[in-house]
Amino acid sequence: VKSIFSKYTAFNTGAVDLNEGRKIVCLYSFDCEHCQESSRLLFQLKKNHSDFPPMFVLAFGEESQSSDFFNGAGGRLPYTVVEPQAFFQLLGEAEYPPRIVVMDNGNFLADFMNFEHLDTTAVMRAVRR
Repeated sequence: VKSIFSKYTAFNTGAVDLNEGRKIVCLYSFDCEHCQESSRLLFQLKKNHSDFPPMFVLAFGEESQSSDFFNGAGGRLPYTVVEPQAFFQLLGEAEYPPRIVVMDNGNFLADFMNFEHLDTTAVMRAVRR
């Protein structure tokens, strides 16, 4: 299955096929506090669960904002900056970022959007599906 994220393969850390294996794709805006908080929660899950999949960020913003964002987010993740028009199309039914998608070989296992606080229990249920 090819997901809507298929064309995004070039990240700051190298090339990745988001449709291969289990992954978490995060759509974040570099100036979004909810996005930073979501990232902190995901980092905590990764720290506490050895089976937590790799995370990748499709970002809205300027490259120059990445350091401040990741410093506030609790750690660095592979990311690529997406053009505004494409980024907002990737949000789908989400009204605003963050949107977090748990995927397995391009198939969406769970899609978290329009939340005030990320439900980490639901994320772990999706990861272990």
